[in-house]
Amino acid sequence: MMLALILILSLNTPAHAEIVDKIVALVDDEAITESDITKANINNRLFPVAVLQNKDQNRRTTHHYILQSLIDEKILQKEIEKSDIKISDLDVDNSIRDILVKKQMKRETLEQTLKSSGMSWNNYKESIRNNMKQEKFLQQEIYPRIRIADYDLQQYYNKNKAAYQGYGKVRFLEIFLTPESVPAGENPVDFAKKLVARLRGGESFEKLARQYSKGPFASDGGNSGLLDTTSLRGDLKELLLALKPNMVTDPMPSPDGNGIIIMKVVEKTNPMDRPLNEVKEMVRREYADEVVGNELEKFVMEARSQHFVEIRE
Repeated sequence: MMLALILILSLNTPAHAEIVDKIVALVDDEAITESDITKANINNRLFPVAVLQNKDQNRRTTHHYILQSLIDEKILQKEIEKSDIKISDLDVDNSIRDILVKKQMKRETLEQTLKSSGMSWNNYKESIRNNMKQEKFLQQEIYPRIRIADYDLQQYYNKNKAAYQGYGKVRFLEIFLTPESVPAGENPVDFAKKLVARLRGGESFEKLARQYSKGPFASDGGNSGLLDTTSLRGDLKELLLALKPNMVTDPMPSPDGNGIIIMKVVEKTNPMDRPLNEVKEMVRREYADEVVGNELEKFVMEARSQHFVEIRE
């Protein structure tokens, strides 16, 4: 939840000089600037980039949505800080070790991946610490409010049954970026985000795949061809089945940590029902995410009255 610093051109400039960044809101003593909103949008954290290419009303709505979300982020972060949750260096090291084991990755590979994305090892450790603080805060303040019964899962499954439909075959497009495929001087993560924005803006996936991808389907424009879903790796299968056709994913780290993947499903055939017992853990996870999100929203609204908030638009 780290936000950009305020950038104001103030040194050795006349009083009428143009201000580089505009403060659009204050939360207690912290500012939210126009560049924070732009950065949040580019990073796809809060709203799809392509929406900004629509009508003025959509731009205004998107701007307002992102600003309110950034205000909520500030308030939540202040509440986490107020809780005085401590995460030791040992806890952070153990968490990183678990990540390496899960991804079957060596520390040297992770360090190289971080370096290519422009993040130092210390900054990475701090991001892990902050994530652990947030999770611990949720455990203390939000999770105790939640009770999930099998009845709830059944109701959620019935309501969203189409989302859990299986398919016998799937065809997707893929761009696999490596440090070597990224233009010189470009940060791989930032470049991947730019590609996603271009793809969502309507540029040809096939053209960009041929130009930048180092994956097995690069020469075919990233086209996998029609594949049997039973031949796919479990996590990849679930991802592809969950994606709506023509939806471009956010950049994702490759399983080995040596690259960045962008995908789009273009075809799913041979539909089949998947009973609840087959997708129960997925249903539980998605229902829990929804419930936690609702409770977190309530918590932030309750906490908002304890903070000074000024919107300057």
